[in-house]
Amino acid sequence: MEAARRKWHIECAARAYRAGDGAALHGRMGDSWLSATRKVFPSGGGHLDLGCGAGRMTFALSDLWSSGGWSVGADRNDEALAEAEIHAREENLAAARFVRLDVEKEDYAPLLRGITPDLITAHLCMGHEIARRAAAALAPGGIFAFAALHPDLWKESGFTSRFALPERSVESILDQFDLSPLFLRVEKEILEFESPPDLLDGYFRNGETVPGWRSDGRWDALREYVHSGGRTLTTRAQCQCVAQKASP
Repeated sequence: MEAARRKWHIECAARAYRAGDGAALHGRMGDSWLSATRKVFPSGGGHLDLGCGAGRMTFALSDLWSSGGWSVGADRNDEALAEAEIHAREENLAAARFVRLDVEKEDYAPLLRGITPDLITAHLCMGHEIARRAAAALAPGGIFAFAALHPDLWKESGFTSRFALPERSVESILDQFDLSPLFLRVEKEILEFESPPDLLDGYFRNGETVPGWRSDGRWDALREYVHSGGRTLTTRAQCQCVAQKASP
């Protein structure tokens, strides 16, 4: 693989905290990643979305696949799937399906019904097993577009998410499953806070938005960081990739 195609583009933006900002910021979809994904998805193609939630990717790409193509979303959250189905009916997208599936543990073949997707997406639902199954479901030339949490997300708490993938892990996955990167990007956003209440009570709602942090020690570590003078927080950090399955 050419070294030039393994170069990561790094973007880090900083801005002041605004009332209403909250922990959900970390899940925002990157515009550059979505644009890169759209550019390589053929009009009228087939789309499989892993960890689809309420179908955000299905609807973001619907103008491309709906003219003769299809989209299947897979998730294990029944409530999110029901919301996606309602939205699809409202938009009259008859070729959109949403299926309950544990995308890390279950085979994708039954929900694909013998057809091969042109594009597989996985937005913040990404790991080694998902990549293995996605690569197996693609034909040569097919596209796998994914975004994973980067280890710098909320690094000020002193902990790293178990779902985070650093750049070297993404590169290892690409090599292992014969995926050639077309787009590699690390996108980060840092918020600047004027006071501890803005960060702890405003952004995190006194820990209500991250309940697990109280049991694993992150909340205490973050409070210590803030009360020691810390006024910035990495509120969004993603490794984003668009890759093509290599020919045999």
